[in-house]
Amino acid sequence: IIIGAPDFKIGGISIPHIGDVITAFYVLYDEPTAGLDPISSTVIEDLVRRLQNASGGCDTYVMVSHQDSTIRRTADRVIFLYGGKIQWEGKVDEIDNTTNPIVRQFFSASVKGPIRMID
Repeated sequence: IIIGAPDFKIGGISIPHIGDVITAFYVLYDEPTAGLDPISSTVIEDLVRRLQNASGGCDTYVMVSHQDSTIRRTADRVIFLYGGKIQWEGKVDEIDNTTNPIVRQFFSASVKGPIRMID
């Protein structure tokens, strides 16, 4: 839970001062970097980690994201959903070594594989 006046804006989003964080059980981020350019995404990703590590901050969060950089920079563990089911779960550093074809296709951005966009 973030309170206080914003210090600056990124893409129209007010970013609060890191000192304005109060304790919460967990935070849910729903596509926090969707539609942002790579530099703004990096700022948001860094902010997520700063909030996690801040004194009195919330150290547990759930993030929904489809962006490779956001997943790799903000996640410790990943649960990969496809077709309404958990297809894979593991540590973020295990992504590149998994043999799961769905995860491999997603992170390689291949149009060939089990993830079907158009039949």
